[in-house]
Amino acid sequence: MMSYLEETYAEPFSQWQASPTPQNMSSLMTSVQPVIERGLQLYAGKNVSPMTRSRARRLAIRAIKTYDPRQSKLSTHLTNHMQGLRRVVRQETQVMALPERVALNQGLLTETEQRLTDELGRPPSSQELTDATGLSLRRLAHIRKFRPPVAEGTLQAMTGEEGGEGLSPAVAQQPSQQWAELVYHDLDPTNQQILEHSLGLFGQPALSNQQLAGRLGLTPGAVTQRKAKIQRQLDQFSSEFASG
Repeated sequence: MMSYLEETYAEPFSQWQASPTPQNMSSLMTSVQPVIERGLQLYAGKNVSPMTRSRARRLAIRAIKTYDPRQSKLSTHLTNHMQGLRRVVRQETQVMALPERVALNQGLLTETEQRLTDELGRPPSSQELTDATGLSLRRLAHIRKFRPPVAEGTLQAMTGEEGGEGLSPAVAQQPSQQWAELVYHDLDPTNQQILEHSLGLFGQPALSNQQLAGRLGLTPGAVTQRKAKIQRQLDQFSSEFASG
C-alpha cells in the first residue's frame, strides 16, 4: 500500500496511531514543530502572538487526527490545515476598543446564545459560540467584560467552598496555560463549560458545583466526577509541557 508519510515522522506517527495517548501526541508534535513554524511564517507573518502560536498547535493536532498517509505527505496536510491562522490574525488585528463594535458583538452573542440554548436544550460552551458567531475566544472574553455585573451573592468562589470542589488551584497559577487550552479544545461541550467556569476562562465567571449542575442539567456528583477527569487531563498536559 502506497504511503506518502515522510520517514522523519514515520516512527512518532506510527506510535501515536497505535496508541493515541497525550504522551505520544506530544512526541509527534515535537517532531513536526518545524512544519508548524513554517506554517506560522506563511500564514501569520513574523510577529506571532502567543494566542496565534497556541492556535497553530491546536490546528496541527486536529490535522494529525484526520491525516491519511495514503493521501498526502504529513507536512503538506499540516500546512494546508494551518490556513485558518489567517482568520486568527485578522481577528487579533481588529480594533477591540470601539464601543459600537462591542455593542454589535454583544447583540450577536446574546442572540446566538439564546438560539443555541433553545436548540441544544442547555447553554452552549464558549467554543460552540465561536463556531456559530465567528468571534474568537479572546473576543468573547472581551465582550463579556462589558456585560452587566451579576447580582451580589449569586456566584460562589471555587476555593475551598463546598469541600474544595474546584479544580486544582495550581492550574490557575501556572505561568503558561497553553496545555490547558489544548485540553479545552479536546473536551465535549459540557466539559468545556465546566473547565470555563472552574478556571474563569474566556471571561466566564467561576461557579460552584451546585450552580454548574443547575446550569448543565447534571447532579453535583456528576459535575465532581467530570472535574476529576478534566483535572487528570490537565495534570498530564501540565507535566508534559513542564518536561518538554
